[in-house]
Amino acid sequence: MTLTADDGCETAAAERLEGQIRAAQYLRMSDAQQHYSIACQREINADYAARRGYVVVRTYVDEARSGVTIKGRDGLKALLGDVLDAPDYSAVLVTDVSRWGRFQDPDEAAHYEFLCRQAGVQVIYCAEVFDNDGGQASMILKSVKRVMAAEFSRQLSARTRAGMRRAQIMGECSGGPAAYGFAKEAYDPATGRTHVLVPGERKAHRGQTLRFVPGPTEEVAVVREIFRRYGRGGQSPLEIARHLNGKGTAYRGGTDWTSYRVRAILDNELVVGIQCFGKSHYQFGDRRRSRAREDWSRVRIFPPLVAPALFARASARRALQARRTYTDDALIEDLRRLIARHGRVTEGIVAAWGLVSPRLYGRRFGTLGTALRLAGQTAYVRAGRTWQAQDLTWDRVRPALERLLDERGYLSASVIDACPYVPRSKTLKTYFGSLPALFAAVGDPLTKRERISLAWVRRGRQNAAADRPAQRDQLVERPSIQPAWHPAFPQGSLAPALRPAAGGSASNVERAERPEAVAGQLASVPARRSPS
Repeated sequence: MTLTADDGCETAAAERLEGQIRAAQYLRMSDAQQHYSIACQREINADYAARRGYVVVRTYVDEARSGVTIKGRDGLKALLGDVLDAPDYSAVLVTDVSRWGRFQDPDEAAHYEFLCRQAGVQVIYCAEVFDNDGGQASMILKSVKRVMAAEFSRQLSARTRAGMRRAQIMGECSGGPAAYGFAKEAYDPATGRTHVLVPGERKAHRGQTLRFVPGPTEEVAVVREIFRRYGRGGQSPLEIARHLNGKGTAYRGGTDWTSYRVRAILDNELVVGIQCFGKSHYQFGDRRRSRAREDWSRVRIFPPLVAPALFARASARRALQARRTYTDDALIEDLRRLIARHGRVTEGIVAAWGLVSPRLYGRRFGTLGTALRLAGQTAYVRAGRTWQAQDLTWDRVRPALERLLDERGYLSASVIDACPYVPRSKTLKTYFGSLPALFAAVGDPLTKRERISLAWVRRGRQNAAADRPAQRDQLVERPSIQPAWHPAFPQGSLAPALRPAAGGSASNVERAERPEAVAGQLASVPARRSPS
């Protein structure tokens, strides 16, 4: 959490001790796991201040914030803003150069320090070997320290990427729940024991590794049925979703199938036992860039659940559909079909049951609302909201949030999104900052931990209500999915992961149009490396 605050004790000390130099201090830690970093920096700065005649009157803190960019560092931004607006101190104490920042361009760190110096505020590094006297030797050492701080981040990033790639080559995975039809298995290298994780379960300790395995038998059967109906039966993802919902086959959590969920399964190469990684590239504050499908890295981790030839046929059809062009009249006619079925159509209905993505309507007609008006829907209000940009002021939003707090007794993102007279939670974050600070401003002082605890209590009450026969017809019964135990991974060759570059410069579509070529690529993907 980032904050900027006056310390009452330090201010009182400043009033008592005349003749001392008033100073602020800036503290930063990069990771939330560094529990004692802020306290250690405070101690170092306090010792330096006591020896040099400074008294700290203000503290700026950036907790769990990277130093490679100023983005997200509200503490440093507040410090620079105060410095440029007649501050009540003449120095800023920083533990060392790396706490000020690990900017990849050393001139950026120097620029922010120059802004302070130009405003009459000196930046003092308390634990560095050079003196803060502005001499030539000190300036040279400071510049070298800035380069060393930036290089540390570059080296750490390179080692992290290399370690993640080695782990992925051995079949390990990380982050997020497993896709439908699959589960995650925790493997302990010390004991050799494995355990399949149920939804919501985490690995026991950091020494364990995670890897994908086939999921529950019921889910695997549904995955195979989807490929049979799409690859052999010629059904569309929307028709398959309707068929599964019609026969009572629910998605995870008891929710309905949608065309998007069916397409996600059809595009997942795990169904043929191949794990893909390296799908995007991100480095040092630059935006994440997606890589072309042929540039992904692949490794085989278990036997296929679906025949490679059937997957190749489905991939070829998916590529042809991706190149299909719908006319404007066809898109409007599809919206008329949705209006006749659902009455009032929203963006979520179009995404779940529409012929194409809502984004395509935006590219063709300007907005989805314009397309719906052409289809005969006289009014389009996104998710029931009537808020305009000019209405998103604190004087108008605060009464709405206070009314919602009085009605519900608590606030959360889900409560806000379900309320028709309050802007979406995402909109509130964009205009007013973090939701916890916004909740506290309207009189809801619960912490994040308390909100999570209350959510579990409410969920327990809902489950208890579902067991009562009188209310069973009002609630959706969600079946409990218990994945079966699975054997360990089969031992494969020690060949490194290769990119299936068959076809050379051929595009994704060209390769996907040749099912036999795709099947040959799948057969050439190497097995994962053995963890032994």
